[in-house]
Amino acid sequence: MKEQLSHGVELYMTPTKKFKTVTLTCNLITEANFKNFAKRAVLAELLETNNSKYKTQEELAKQLSKMYGASFGTNIVRYGNLHIIKIILSFPNANYLPNKYDNINEAIEFLMDVLLRPNVKNKAFDNKTFTTQKQNILKYLSSISDDKQYYAAVKSKELFFNENVNRGRLIFGESSQYKDLNEKNIFEYYTNTILNDNIIFSIIGDFNPHDILNVFKNYNFDDRNNIYKLLPYKHALTDSINEKTETQELSQGKLNLGYSLPINYNDKNVYAAIIFNAVFGGTPQSKLFKIVREKYSLAYYASSSFNAINGFINVQSGIDSKDKSKVISLINEQLASIQSGNFETELINHIKHELVNARLNLLDSPRKMLEQQFVNNLLGRSISFEDWQRNILAVQKEDIISVAKLVKLQSIFFLEGKK
Repeated sequence: MKEQLSHGVELYMTPTKKFKTVTLTCNLITEANFKNFAKRAVLAELLETNNSKYKTQEELAKQLSKMYGASFGTNIVRYGNLHIIKIILSFPNANYLPNKYDNINEAIEFLMDVLLRPNVKNKAFDNKTFTTQKQNILKYLSSISDDKQYYAAVKSKELFFNENVNRGRLIFGESSQYKDLNEKNIFEYYTNTILNDNIIFSIIGDFNPHDILNVFKNYNFDDRNNIYKLLPYKHALTDSINEKTETQELSQGKLNLGYSLPINYNDKNVYAAIIFNAVFGGTPQSKLFKIVREKYSLAYYASSSFNAINGFINVQSGIDSKDKSKVISLINEQLASIQSGNFETELINHIKHELVNARLNLLDSPRKMLEQQFVNNLLGRSISFEDWQRNILAVQKEDIISVAKLVKLQSIFFLEGKK
C-alpha cells in the first residue's frame, strides 16, 4: 500500500508475517548527473558513519547492538537516468524479542536521525569524518584496476555508452572530482538533496500500517519541485564498432563485447529478451558457456548479462590474449546460431524453469522483495509473480529468434595481457 507524505515523498508498506525481520529503506532519487557522482558517493558514506545523535561510528554501532543486532548501511545505485542514495535498516520482528519489545518506532527514529540529523557544525560536516570517508573512496577508486575482470567491465560500459557519461561512467565518479570537495560544499549539497530529491520510504514485515503511517506523519517533508521518472533509453546504433585495447601485465586477457538490444522493460518482448540472454550467455546451459568455454576451451569464463533499462548486453570473457580474434568470431557465431534458430526447445524449457525458481527465491528475501518493488515503482508498473511467470512461460522459440535478430555489436574492450 502507498501513502503520499508530500509531493515527491512516498511511503510504501508491505505488511506480512512471512519474515522474522522488519526491513526499512529510504531512497533519495534524482537525475544522474556525472558532475555530482563524487558528491553523492561521499554523502552516502557520511550518512552511514555517524550523525548528530551518534557522533562516532562506535556510538552508532552500539545503538544497533541495543536494537537487538539491527543491520544498517548505505550505498549508491543507478537505474538508467536516475541516481539513488539508498539507506537500509533491518531489525528483528518484535514477536521474536524478549517481552515482544516493540522496536519499530525506535527503528524509524534511527533512520530519521541518519537522514535528517547529520554530524554537522557551523554548516559543515565533521572534518575528521569527511576526510576519512573521502580518502576511503579514493583508495577504492585506485584499487579498481587490481580487479581486472571488474575493471574491464567498467571500461566496457564506458566504451559502449561513449559520450553518455551519466549512464556509462563509474557511479563513484573520478578521482579528480574529489579534489575540490570539502566538508562545507558537501553539506550544501546535502541540504539541496534533502529539499529536492524525491524520497521513497519502503517497509516490509509484521506491523500495523496505521501505526507506521502515524509515525511517519510526525516528520514533515516539503513538497518537491520535480518528480523524477525512469526514462526509456535507445542506443544510437553506429555502423562501426567502437574498439579499445589496453595492455597490462597479466596472464589472462579480458575481452568484453557490448551489444545493443533495443528492448526495454515495458516492451512486450522483454521476456523473450530475458530468455535470449540466458540462451546466449546468461546461464551454465548457454551457448557461450557450453561452446566457447567448454567445447573449444577458448575462455576461462564466458557469460552475458542483459540490462533492460539501458538496452545493453555485456559479454565478459577471460582468454589467452593470442586468441582474441578467434574468440570474437566464435562469440558472434553463437549469436548467429541463435538468430538462425539453432537451439532446442528443451533448453528453453529448462531455462524457464531456472528463471522461475530464481524469482521464487527472491520472494524469500525481504531486501530483494523491497528492491524489486522499488524498481517497479520507478518503472511505473506493478506486476505480480504470477503475471511475471505467465509471461516467461508464454515465450516461444520464434520470439527468441526475433529478439536475437535485433542484437548488434557496438563495442569491444580488450584488456590485453602480457607476461
